[in-house]
Amino acid sequence: MIPKGQDGINQIRTAVQQVLIPDADNIYTAANLHYLCELIKIISTDYDRAADIFVRENESLKEIFKDARKHTDSSPLMERLSDAVELQSKSLRISDLTARADHTLQLLIDLHDFIEREQYAGAAWAHELNLLIWKFLETYVAGRNYQ
Repeated sequence: MIPKGQDGINQIRTAVQQVLIPDADNIYTAANLHYLCELIKIISTDYDRAADIFVRENESLKEIFKDARKHTDSSPLMERLSDAVELQSKSLRISDLTARADHTLQLLIDLHDFIEREQYAGAAWAHELNLLIWKFLETYVAGRNYQ
């Protein structure tokens, strides 16, 4: 068990910086090891924030899906929205959170298509939901930026 995963990952980075880079035979090897350290830093950051991002995104999507259910008929889309609102991840493991996110993002794509068609057809309610989806997508992209 790794109780402090980010710290463990950073210890690998420190070992590369303090042991391997000084012993590198040439500048190219040293440069490659510096590059490796930057990748390890990115992995460490992702490890620390991944679950938080997945959980927050899921809560945002549930709110969008709840709002959208008010405007969909008894179609299969309505059933999928209801199922997604109740969908729980098997655990907080990143693989389980990713599986849930894959499912709900596919539903968001289908919902967005439906809402844009409704907005184009003149449904007044669709504009606000469309804006909520675009706001979510902006947040989604920002959450995937490396820090």
